[in-house]
Amino acid sequence: MKGYCLAERRPEGYFRASPQEASPRSPYPMATHESRTYQLAKAAILAVLLAVTPVATPLRAQNKPAAAAPAPENKLDALFKKAGKEMEAKKYQAAYDTLTEMEKQLPAEAGDMLKAVLAFNKAVAVYTLKDWAKTEAELTAFLAKFPKGTEDFYGFDNKRGIAQLSLVEAYANQAKWDPALSLLEKLRAPNISIRAEDRISAYTLSARIIEEKAKSAGEPERKKALGQAMQLLKSAIAEGLGTPERREAAAKLVEVYTKLGLTKEAEQLKAEVDARGTGSPAEIVRSNFQRIEIGDSRFEAAENAADEKEKVELYNQALASYQGTLRRATVARSVTRAVEAKQAEVENLKKLYPKPDDNAKIKIEEAIAGVEQFKKIEGEFAANKDYDAFISYRIGLCLLELNRHWEAFVAFRDIFDNNPGFSKVSGAYYYYILALRQIGRNTEAQAKCKEFLQKYPDSDEVSAVAVILGEISQDREDYKEAIEHYNWAKSNVKKIDASTVEEIDFRIITCLFANVDWEQAGAALDAFNQKYPRSLAREQAVYMRALCWFYQGKYKDTKAGFDQYQADYAGKGKFLPDVRYRQAIVKFGLNPPETAETLRLCNEWLKDYAVSKDESVVNQVPEVHTLIGDAEMRLATELDKPIRKADEAARTNGAPEAKKKFLAEKARLEKEKDGHTAKAIDAYVAAARSGRTNANALEFVLRELGKLLPGRGEHARMRDLYKEVYDWDHNDPKSLTYLYEVIKATERLGDKPEFAQRSEEVQKRFSAQLAAERKKVDVLERQDGATKEAIAAAKAEVAKLSAKLADELAVVEKDRQASILVAKTEALGILSASVAETINDRKQEGNEKLVIFLCEKLARKVKRVKPGTPVDPAAYSPANAEAELTQLLRLEQNKGSLIAQARGFFAMGQLNVFLRNPERADTFFKKVSANYKAEELSPTILAVVGDHLLAKGETAKAAAYFEYIKEHNRSSEYADFGFAGLAEILLQQKKFKEALELCNEAVDNQITMSKEKEIKFARARALAETQAYPDAKKAFEEILQTKEWRGEATAGSLYWLGVMEERQGRAAEAVAYYRRCYQTWKKYEFWSAKAYLATARVLADKLGQKPEAKLVLAEMLSKDRIKDTPEASEAKTLNTRL
Repeated sequence: MKGYCLAERRPEGYFRASPQEASPRSPYPMATHESRTYQLAKAAILAVLLAVTPVATPLRAQNKPAAAAPAPENKLDALFKKAGKEMEAKKYQAAYDTLTEMEKQLPAEAGDMLKAVLAFNKAVAVYTLKDWAKTEAELTAFLAKFPKGTEDFYGFDNKRGIAQLSLVEAYANQAKWDPALSLLEKLRAPNISIRAEDRISAYTLSARIIEEKAKSAGEPERKKALGQAMQLLKSAIAEGLGTPERREAAAKLVEVYTKLGLTKEAEQLKAEVDARGTGSPAEIVRSNFQRIEIGDSRFEAAENAADEKEKVELYNQALASYQGTLRRATVARSVTRAVEAKQAEVENLKKLYPKPDDNAKIKIEEAIAGVEQFKKIEGEFAANKDYDAFISYRIGLCLLELNRHWEAFVAFRDIFDNNPGFSKVSGAYYYYILALRQIGRNTEAQAKCKEFLQKYPDSDEVSAVAVILGEISQDREDYKEAIEHYNWAKSNVKKIDASTVEEIDFRIITCLFANVDWEQAGAALDAFNQKYPRSLAREQAVYMRALCWFYQGKYKDTKAGFDQYQADYAGKGKFLPDVRYRQAIVKFGLNPPETAETLRLCNEWLKDYAVSKDESVVNQVPEVHTLIGDAEMRLATELDKPIRKADEAARTNGAPEAKKKFLAEKARLEKEKDGHTAKAIDAYVAAARSGRTNANALEFVLRELGKLLPGRGEHARMRDLYKEVYDWDHNDPKSLTYLYEVIKATERLGDKPEFAQRSEEVQKRFSAQLAAERKKVDVLERQDGATKEAIAAAKAEVAKLSAKLADELAVVEKDRQASILVAKTEALGILSASVAETINDRKQEGNEKLVIFLCEKLARKVKRVKPGTPVDPAAYSPANAEAELTQLLRLEQNKGSLIAQARGFFAMGQLNVFLRNPERADTFFKKVSANYKAEELSPTILAVVGDHLLAKGETAKAAAYFEYIKEHNRSSEYADFGFAGLAEILLQQKKFKEALELCNEAVDNQITMSKEKEIKFARARALAETQAYPDAKKAFEEILQTKEWRGEATAGSLYWLGVMEERQGRAAEAVAYYRRCYQTWKKYEFWSAKAYLATARVLADKLGQKPEAKLVLAEMLSKDRIKDTPEASEAKTLNTRL
C-alpha cells in the first residue's frame, strides 16, 4: 500500500499535536513561549535585571536630596530636611510637594546652582512615582533652565547627562519614540559635553528603543530595527568592555545577535561579557537565560534549515547550549553567595562608619538597596519552578531530532522524576512516548498513551497521542487490535479534533485493507468518500476502492473504478502508473484472458514509465516485465493442445503426404511456442535485472527462470544472471542464496549438452548392430537343429558389441566427469574468492554465511566411516578439510588481521560442527571468546559463539556478546540472537520482569528472525514466572499450534503449562499436561525428565495416589535417556520416601 496521504500534515511520521506552535519542518515544536508560567517567570527575572542596570533607572540612585544643600534661611533648611525624610520614607508625592514649596520660597537672589539642585530633586521624586508626563515636564524644564546643570554640587557630575537619559526613558514609557531617539542621537554626538559612561548608555538605550518601537511592526521592519540596534551596540563596545556601561551594551548586543540568528557571534561575545563580569546575581541569571536563548535561536534555525548536514550541526549546537546551562541548584548557590557577600558589605560599612556622615549614609543605603535587589532576584529565581524542567525539555527535543532516542528518553523521564509539577508536562509526556517508540519499547509506549489520554484530556497533544495508540499496533501488523484502539480513541477522547477523527477513520480503512478484509474495507471506503468529499485522502480512497474490487476478483467493478480514477485524475494522479498496470492485470484476469491487449498495455506502460525515478514506479517496473513474461508463457502454453493434436494426427495418419503435413504443422507450432517461451524468459530476465528494490518480484521471476533455463541448457545465462544479482550487495541477507545459484549453475556447466549428444550418437551407432545380433540369437534359439556352438557364438557377438558400447560410453562419461570436476573446482573457487575478498571487513556480515557454506561443502568431501572400520589413508580426511579451508580462506596471508583470524577460528569451529566433532569445535570457539572483544567481531560470530558459550554455561562471556549485538547490531539478521540469549540468561538469573521486557521489545520491533521460537518461548516462561497466567497460557499454546516449531519447544511448553496448572492448584490438569510431555516428546529428556518427576510428586503429594506415583517413577528410571539426569537422582530419593 502507498502511504497515508493525510500524513502530509504530519512531517517525518508524527502527527502534530499543536500545529500552530510548530515549525513546518520539524515534528518537535519548541517550548519557547509555549508556557505562560515560563513567560511570566522569565519576564519577572529580566525585569529585575533591568532594575539593577544604570541605564534603565538613572535617577533611582538619587532617591533623596543631597543633605549638604545650603539653605539661605532656617525655614528653607527645614523644608529641605523634611523632603529628605519623606524620600527616605518613600513618600515621594509629599517630597515633591515639599520641594515645590521650597522652590517657591527661594529668594530672588538665590543662585542657579541651588535652583538647579531643587529642580533636579523634584524630577527624582516624580520619576520615582513613575509619573512620566510630569517627569518629562520637570526634566525638560531642568535642562532648559540650567545649561550648567547642578554645576559642581555633586562633584564632576552636573547631572545633565543623567537627566537627558532619564528624559529619554520618560519619552519611551509614553511611547514617544521619535523625540526619545532624537535626544539620544544628540547625546551620542562627539561634540556634546557628556560623561563617557552616559554616552555609552545613550547607545544602549537607543538600541533598546529602536527595537521596542518596531515590536508591533512586520517581520521585515523588526529585522531592520535589530540590524540598526546591532550597529549602535557595536559602536558602544568598540573600545572594549572595560566599564559597567560597556558590558551592559555588550549584554544587550548578545540578545540582538541571538534574535538575528547570529548565534556564533552571540556566544563569543557572551563569553567575553561573562569573563569581565562581577559575578553578581543579575549577571549570573542573565548569562544563563542568554545561553538558553542562544540555544532556542539555534533550534529554530535548525527547524528551518533545508540542508540536512546544516540541520544536524545546528541541533548539535543548540544541544550544547542547553547542556551548558547551569541547573537550578548551581545558579541558586551562586545567587545565595552573592547575596551573602552583599550583606557582608553592608555589615563592613556599618563597622567602618559607626557614626556615618551624610556621604557614608548614602553608601550604606546604596549597599542595603543592593541587598534588597539581590534578594528579589533570588526570590524570583526560586519562584521559577519550571527552570530545570525546561532545560531537560529542550535537551530532549534536540536529542529526538538528532535520533539519539535513548538519551531523549532519559531527558524526558528526568522531568517526571524531578519536576512532576512542570507546566508543560503534557508536552514532555508526548515526546516521552515518541522516545519510547523510537527505542522499541512499544508496549510501554502504548500503556503510556492510555495513561496520557486519561491524565491530560484537554492537552494540545491529545489528538496525536490518540493516533499513536493505534499506530503502534498497526505498525506491528496487529490490525484487529489497532482498529480497537482507534475506535476507543474516537469514543473516549473528548477533545479530539475533526482532522484527527478523519485520519483515524482512514487508518481504520488501511488496517482493514492490510488485513485483506476487502469487503469491510470497501464498505468503509464508500462511507469515507461520502463523509469526507473534500478529504486530502480522497484520491487514495478512490484508488483503494478499485483495489478492493480487484483483490476480490470483481474485474468488471475494478475496471469501472480504475476508469473513474483515470477520468478524475488524468495526467496528474499519483497512482496512475499503478492503475494502468492493474488495468493490464484485469485484462489478463478475464476468462478467457485478453492476452494481446495485456501485452499492448504493458508495453505502453514501459514506454511511458520505464525511465521514471519515482520510487514506487521503479518498484513496479519488474512487475510489468513479469506480467509480460506471464502473458507470453500463457501464449506458449495455449499452443500445447494444438501441438498434441498435430502430433496425434501425424502418428495416426498413415498417408505419407498427410503425415508430412501434420509433422510440419507440429514443427511450426513448436517453433512458435519456443518463440513465446524465449520472449517470456527475456521478460523475466528484464524483471530480475530491474528488481533490486522489489524483493517479491525478484524472487518470483528467479523461481520461474529456475524452471525454464536449466531445461533449455542455458546454465551460463542462469549463472550470469545470479552473479549480477549477487553483486548488487554481498551483505544482503539473500546474497548466499544467489551465490549458491551461481555455484550450482557453474557446476552444471560441467555437464555439457555435448556429452548427452555423444552418448546418443554412440548408442545410435551400436543400436542397429545390437538389434541385428540379438535377432540372430533369437532366430537361432527358435530354429530347430541350431547347435549350441552357433547360439553361443551369436551371444558372444552380442556381448562383444555390448562391451564395445559400454567402453565408448565410459569414455564419454569419463570426459563428462572430468568436465564436471573442472566446473566444481571453478565453483569452489568462486565461493572461496567471495569469502576471501571480504574476510578483513568486519562490517561484511555476509562473509560468515559464505564461510558456513564453504565449510559445509568441504565437510561433504569427507567420507564418514563407521567406528572400527579401517580408514583409507588416501581418502579425503578431516585434516585435509581443515588444511584446504586454511588455504581457501588465505589465513596465512591475513595473519595480521584480527577479524580474519577470528573468522578463521570460527570457520574451523563450524567445519568441525559439520564433521560432528563437538570437542574440536569447542576448542576453536573458545579461541574466539578468549582472544577477542565483542566490538572486534561481526554479528554472526557473536551470535553463533555466544550461543555456544551459553550452551556451555559460560553466561558472563555469552552475555557480553549478546549485549553487544542488542546495542550495536539491531539491524543485523542476527539481532534476535542477542535478545534470545539475554532473555535466557535473565531467566536463569530469575530476573523475570527484565526478561519479559526484553522479549516484548524484540516482538514489538519484529526482531524475531531465526530465533522467533526461542524468544517467544522465553517470553512465555517470563509471563508464567510473573504470574501472568492467562497471557502465558496463550503464549505457550501459540507455540504448540505452530507446526514449524514442533520439537523441544513443544515439550517445554507442555511442561510449563503443567507447572502453571499446578501453581494454581489444579493438580489433575497439571498431570494431564505433564503426561502429554513425557509420553509424546520422550526424546527430549531435559523436559521429559522434569515432567516425569513432577507427575510423580503431584500424584503422591497432592492427589494421594502413591502407588500410581511409584509406577511413574519406575517407568522414568527405566529410560536410558533419563537415568543420568539430575531429575533421576531426585526420583530415586522420592521413590525411597514413598
